[in-house]
Amino acid sequence: MPKKEDLRVIKTKKNIEYTFFELLKTMPFEKVTVRLILEKALISKGTFYSHYLDKYDLAEKVVHQHLSKFQAGVAERLEGIQNNEDYDVLWSSLRESISTIIVDIKTLKKLRIEDMDIETSIKNILQEEYVRYAEVQNIQIKNIRLQSAIIASLAIEYITYIQEYDELIEMPDYIQSIHEISTQYLSYLKHTKKT
Repeated sequence: MPKKEDLRVIKTKKNIEYTFFELLKTMPFEKVTVRLILEKALISKGTFYSHYLDKYDLAEKVVHQHLSKFQAGVAERLEGIQNNEDYDVLWSSLRESISTIIVDIKTLKKLRIEDMDIETSIKNILQEEYVRYAEVQNIQIKNIRLQSAIIASLAIEYITYIQEYDELIEMPDYIQSIHEISTQYLSYLKHTKKT
């Protein structure tokens, strides 16, 4: 049985990780130093190094923590759909977390961790959760991997749009736009086949 972590250790780690993440919101990763983290978190060098090898180790742990939280949120929303929760309830919940997700992603993208791309990790989470959802729902989809990739890409574009234009689009409006584009493209394909 794994040893339970002391409450003080948990609080200290949370303090360090929170401080690090808050610093990242206001400055590039390169400028965030261990010394600055120590000053802002009000901890000693020994305390920091008893939990992390360096700022890169801290960054990796923070990324994994945020990605796990993101994955849990996606799974929760898909479970809400699965349980036929009311759209307004689901959208209200999603709307509340979108601004947090956007800030988190924007902040996490500042990190340059070897062998890790934040956007790719988020896309993979979205794909995995959609496939899991389809399996639980016993939805028979011919190209489930393709559909999950499309859904993940659309979700990333939705988040990117909100980030770039600082405009929250209602989900039905976003889906309607996708539908219009698909309809136009299908119409174009049918037209070119006839000629």
